[in-house]
Amino acid sequence: MHGLSMLPSTLLLTFLFEATFFFSLACRSQLVRHSCFLLLLWILYTTVLRKSSSPPANSDVGYAMLLLLQTWIASDVLVLTKDLHNTFRRLDKKGRIDTDISSAPFTERLVWGFSLVTNPRGIGWEHGSSPRLPYNQDRADNPRIQIDSRKHFLLHKNIALIISIGYFRLSSYITRSSVSSFLQIRIKDDFVWGFITSVVYVSRVVAYCNSLHLGLVIVMVGIGVWDYQQCPPLFGDWTEGYSLRNVWGRVWHQLLRRILKSHASFILSLFRISPNSTYRSSYYVIRSLTAILLSGLLHQTMASISPPRKAYNTVFSFLTGPDMQFFFSQALGVMLETVGMWMWRSLYSIAAKGRNEKEMGKDEVKCIRNRYWHYSRVIGYLWVVSWCSWTVQRHMNGVVGLGLMHDPDFDPRKFELNPPEMWKWLKN
Repeated sequence: MHGLSMLPSTLLLTFLFEATFFFSLACRSQLVRHSCFLLLLWILYTTVLRKSSSPPANSDVGYAMLLLLQTWIASDVLVLTKDLHNTFRRLDKKGRIDTDISSAPFTERLVWGFSLVTNPRGIGWEHGSSPRLPYNQDRADNPRIQIDSRKHFLLHKNIALIISIGYFRLSSYITRSSVSSFLQIRIKDDFVWGFITSVVYVSRVVAYCNSLHLGLVIVMVGIGVWDYQQCPPLFGDWTEGYSLRNVWGRVWHQLLRRILKSHASFILSLFRISPNSTYRSSYYVIRSLTAILLSGLLHQTMASISPPRKAYNTVFSFLTGPDMQFFFSQALGVMLETVGMWMWRSLYSIAAKGRNEKEMGKDEVKCIRNRYWHYSRVIGYLWVVSWCSWTVQRHMNGVVGLGLMHDPDFDPRKFELNPPEMWKWLKN
């Protein structure tokens, strides 16, 4: 990057990128969409991927990450999706599919493309086969949160925004002060220290992402662009995080779910692996693991454009970077978890066969099943906490080792996702 926020030519290329993207979404011809995608790749390389001798500014890094993410989205909707307008039909509240937008005038298709990209749920949820989030995570229908009007929704979200920003800024002061070094001296156990620092970092990320999402939702719903029923919480129910698969498939934000799943399916198709192949029974597991690795590739690419760029000056250093290692460990954890769950179910099945359920009363059978369910949840929570604490700690140790956390000009009053100072005292 060459001072992206300073060069008029870069601003012009940025405008050209956005205009090309929205124009391509309105085009009926697949050839035209592919040609537009090649232009987007050229702009991405010219403004972001081409190395510069001068380190980029923080604002430039944010811009570059946004442009990189949009290119991934464009790869999905412009290249991998053959029938774009038919695939992303919007559903109404009654579940009826809208008419095919491809027959509409160009200006109407242009507006449709804009609504597709700016959808508050991410591309694919409202313009796909179901208007709901995966695993019924549409929290607008949650009986614990009765939101029956836009005013009630905005009040609830403003309170949530104040809490998120307050926690984020408070944690900035705590982690960049002597409190973190005091805790490190007092806590001698490596696992406990890793658990505390992992919770601090993950909660900061959640608060940061929630604040940005809530701020955007409040504005868009307030001016009437979005319907409050279209804007469920960014993150799912944390009580469902009793397995790694649930953490990444239900609890964590699902804004990248569509593009990761489509690229994973494309990669598997290159190896002739499909739901109808001989690998049908394990296809969806393989696709989930591939999607996790692709997420690591995306995050590692974002990290590679952050200063100092010399941290990833070879292909090997890039492929073995902290982000790739972290998401690879998550894929490994999902595999171990799948095997463990299979063994646990087998033990339960063997125990059930040892006692004839027909000879037991309904209450006794229900009691045994409830006990199995509670044991499963407790073991699951302990497993997730242990694995995530270990992998997050290893990830942040790698980031610290590469010098990606050195920020002498850090100001906690600014709303920036700067890694906490606590990580500088992580034990290896």
